[in-house]
Amino acid sequence: MYHHESRTSVFIDKFSVTFSVPNEERSWQNAAEALSHLCQQGFLLEPARGGRVYEHYHAAWHAVIPVPNGPSARCLIQVFPKSSGKGFLRLEWNPARLQRAQFRQIIEVLAACIPDIETWWRTAKVTRADVTFDLPQLKIERLLTFSSSAATIGIKRKENGGSLNAFVLGSETSIKRLTIYDKAFERAIRHSRDARRTRRVFRTCTRVEFRIRKLGTMQEIEFIKNPLSSFSIVSVADAYAQFSEESWIRFIRRCESVGAQTALSVLADRKRRQRYRDVLEKRCTPRWYNKEILWAEAKIKIAELLFLQ
Repeated sequence: MYHHESRTSVFIDKFSVTFSVPNEERSWQNAAEALSHLCQQGFLLEPARGGRVYEHYHAAWHAVIPVPNGPSARCLIQVFPKSSGKGFLRLEWNPARLQRAQFRQIIEVLAACIPDIETWWRTAKVTRADVTFDLPQLKIERLLTFSSSAATIGIKRKENGGSLNAFVLGSETSIKRLTIYDKAFERAIRHSRDARRTRRVFRTCTRVEFRIRKLGTMQEIEFIKNPLSSFSIVSVADAYAQFSEESWIRFIRRCESVGAQTALSVLADRKRRQRYRDVLEKRCTPRWYNKEILWAEAKIKIAELLFLQ
């Protein structure tokens, strides 16, 4: 259902949690052996070998759940970190693909290895949540974005013609990272390998994704500062409409070329820089970008994911 002008409801595109488990001697080995036994019995658990998913943990698997008429849903299970004496598991999945009932199946498998797992689950800490919404029929070129906290910024452009493909505020390891990208372009690339589908028409759609790490327990999430508050999103059309003076028009054109974050940072006059920032934030923010409403929706989605019943 669409609301707030043109955005979709918030959803969580990727989600990961860690939770404590008994840390008795050989407990992780016992859990690994039990899960390996279930693999041998034909349960869809694929050992994850190599790369970051495995190198920091004693063992790792992908739980694979078949999905009718589409790719299988997967949940990454990582068992006991090598760098810590603490006993915990890490789970990572895409809630848009892996439904609640399917995730419950995975918990039931883990319960065969970890007694009283639902009690341990109450200690779960959210280590990543990709808070996401789509903007159907809105081209990414109509937006600008900047942040009061992101040190790493990037703009990606398509090879064919150099049109805008994505904004990125924050690095891969940042606690908070905003990515705004052309979802229709991504889908076209994904399907272009299949000759039968290369002529598909993909409708314009821009995706806004906040990757937030180290959120903590649900109780802690209730009281943390809104992690979206440091990111600003601006309507290009509204920005152009603010002033007719040539210096302002040049500034907005530069924002379109190199990104608003860079365009603001190179303004030598600090008072002018702050004035421009205030105008963009206070007069040019789209109605659909209400940070408090977005974060309230996100907390509801996170709570649903942490509730096993």
